[in-house]
Amino acid sequence: MTEPGPERFAAVHRLFLAAAELGAAELEAFLARECGGDDGLRREVLALLEEEHAGDKRLDRPAAAVYCDARPLARAASEP
Repeated sequence: MTEPGPERFAAVHRLFLAAAELGAAELEAFLARECGGDDGLRREVLALLEEEHAGDKRLDRPAAAVYCDARPLARAASEP
């Protein structure tokens, strides 16, 4: 795996932006071509895409539902 740095960040960012424009059918071939054998790079791009997709889903729900889902997590984090 390549060490984190400006070049790595730029590569992940560039691939994420390009991949975000693709459909599911094109995504796998794109990542295979652009990431070559760098599985870490591929995983980083996929994680960003998944996070973006999850964020879109959260925005489709009422704020109260999102708040109620987060309350147990916040409570657990504040307990010793």
